[in-house]
Amino acid sequence: MQDKNKKIAEQIKQLNALKGPVSKELLDYHKENMSKQKKVLDAVKEKEKTIPEISSETGLDSKEVLKQITGLVKYGKAIHIPAKTGYLKYKAK
Repeated sequence: MQDKNKKIAEQIKQLNALKGPVSKELLDYHKENMSKQKKVLDAVKEKEKTIPEISSETGLDSKEVLKQITGLVKYGKAIHIPAKTGYLKYKAK
């Protein structure tokens, strides 16, 4: 595992030399996005919930929750549970 990490670190150094370091704005955006993703994932860890329930629990706008949960489902970190009526529910894998 350490060899893999060293290889990745070397590749990052090479990219920084070619393209320059990653901007602070991009790093801040990524950090904020990961924080939102974690909030959403934590909200659905124990119990399946709808978008409005996740939104009220996390304090995030429902559009932002939908964006985050869609990504989590796409990358296999959460699943959606079909409902016969009303909102879909989501749960962490």
